[in-house]
Amino acid sequence: MRQTLKDVVVTGLVAIMAASCAGRQDDTLTPSLTGGQPISGTWATTGIGPVYRESMTLAQSGSHVTGTGQYALEAGRQGPTTIKGDWSNGTLSLTITRDYGLSERFTGTLSDATHLTGALEIDGNKQELELAKR
Repeated sequence: MRQTLKDVVVTGLVAIMAASCAGRQDDTLTPSLTGGQPISGTWATTGIGPVYRESMTLAQSGSHVTGTGQYALEAGRQGPTTIKGDWSNGTLSLTITRDYGLSERFTGTLSDATHLTGALEIDGNKQELELAKR
């Protein structure tokens, strides 16, 4: 009987831990666990290589997002950007304006607490883009 009780307790604890971990993973993107500002921070492109690099520091206040950044293109052009946008219903929409006036649009979602996945649209052309939080 003592062994059976031990098995029941262990099984119960394992089930509670599994449920807690599963719920915690689902909540990692909710504002209550990220200080209410999941987008605030420094983000940089991943996986594009030398063709295009983007780094941005974003500040989130409620649903409003602003920031500044730096870009570098393979052809050698590089410079600062200004960023405005919003975070609504789990989607980040940014307008990124280059120092020479070109405006681009990034739309994406958090794939986890440190990765934004989406698309960058320039003059109607879209390219998949992933940003990682530094």
